[in-house]
Amino acid sequence: MFNPGKLAGANAERYFDHLGKTDGYYCKNEEPPGRWHGQGAAALGLDGRVKSRDFKQVMNGRLHDRQLVANAGAPGRVKAWDCPVAPPRSVSVAYAVGSPDTRAAIKAAHTTAVRAVIERMEATVETRAGQGGKHKTEGARLVIGEFFHDTNRANEPSIHSHLVCMNIAVRGDGSTATPVFRGMLREQKSIGALYRVELARALSREGFDVQACEGVDEKGRRYQSFELANVPPALTAAFSKRSDEIKKAAADKGISRSLENRKTREKKTEIPRADLDRQWLKTAAAVLGAEQQVDFRRSPGVEPQQTDLRKLDVSAMPKRERDAYYEREAANRTARAAGGGQGFKAPALDSLPKAAVAGAAKGLAALIAAAQTKSQPQKPRQIEQLERSLERRFDPSEQYD
Repeated sequence: MFNPGKLAGANAERYFDHLGKTDGYYCKNEEPPGRWHGQGAAALGLDGRVKSRDFKQVMNGRLHDRQLVANAGAPGRVKAWDCPVAPPRSVSVAYAVGSPDTRAAIKAAHTTAVRAVIERMEATVETRAGQGGKHKTEGARLVIGEFFHDTNRANEPSIHSHLVCMNIAVRGDGSTATPVFRGMLREQKSIGALYRVELARALSREGFDVQACEGVDEKGRRYQSFELANVPPALTAAFSKRSDEIKKAAADKGISRSLENRKTREKKTEIPRADLDRQWLKTAAAVLGAEQQVDFRRSPGVEPQQTDLRKLDVSAMPKRERDAYYEREAANRTARAAGGGQGFKAPALDSLPKAAVAGAAKGLAALIAAAQTKSQPQKPRQIEQLERSLERRFDPSEQYD
C-alpha cells in the first residue's frame, strides 16, 4: 500500500535515527541505508547516501547556509511526509529464503517500482508562484530520501521502503517553496497500485511467475494485487505470525490494525544478519522439508504462466482515467441488461494509459491498411468496423495527459 503520513514537531528530525535503528543489526556503526531521490534533491546537490546532517537540515527548511522556506520555524509545521511502499507478503518471503540471485532480482524489481512511484509523486505535486495574491501553479521537483528495510519488528521478512518526502520543492527557476500535496493524497490509491503493477511486471521479467489476486485492507476494502505463484501459501503463513496476531487482536477489540500494532509492538531485538538468515531457513525447512536456499524463479526454457493483470493496470491509472474506465464498464453492463445482448465490449487497450492507447491505435490502423493493400482489393467488413471503432475512440483532436 501507499499510505502517506505526516512528520511534524520535534520527533520529525529524529525520524532519521529511528530509520537507522529499524534494521540496525546489519548497518550498525554506519549511516542508515538511505538514498536521495527526486529532481529537487538533484537540484539542491543532494546525491547518493542520505547523511544525518543534510536530512535534519532539509527537514527544518535549511541546507548549509541557504534558507529553503520562509515558515521553517512555524509551530506544528509539517516537515515531511513518510510514504511507505511494500510488496505482497510472498515477495518478502521469497527474498528471505531465496538464493543470492533471487534476492538480487527481487531487490532490482523493487527498485524499479519505487522509481515509478517517485515519478508519479512528482507528477501529482505542485508549487505556487506569483505575487500580489495572483498565484499560478507549476510542477514541483521533490526532495525524497528512500530507506530500504527487509524486516518487521518481529524480525520476520518484510521488504519495504520509506519514501520520506520533504515538505520542500524546487521550482523550475531554481527557487524553493512549500509544495502542495493535495494531488498526491488524492492519488494515493492509484500510486499504491502503480507500485504493485510495476513490481509485478519487473518480477516477471526477472523470471518469477506472478498471479493476480485481490487484497483486503484493514477497513475491509478490496484492492487489486498479486502474489508469486511459486511460493507456497503455507510458507507465507509461517512468516506472518506478527501480522496474524495483529489482525486477530484488532478484530477482537474492534480497533484498527495500525492502532493495535502501535499498542503492542516491542523494542526490536538486534540479531546478527547471519543468525537471522539461519533462523529464516529453519522456518522454511519446516514447510519445504529442506534447510537450504531456494530459487523461486522459473527454470530456464520454461514459458511464463499467463496471468491477467488488466484489473491491476486499471487500478494504477490516475483517478480521472480510472473513474472514466469504470463509468464505461457500468454503462456497458446497463446496455447489455437493457438490450439483452452483449453490448459494446471494450478491447484490452482500455487497460493502458490513454496516451499509450492513442499511439497503439494509430499503429494498428497503419498495419491494417498496409496488410489490406498487399493482400486484398476489398476491405473485409470486420476491418472496416475496427477502423471506424478506432476513429471514434481515438479522435486525434483529443488532448491526452
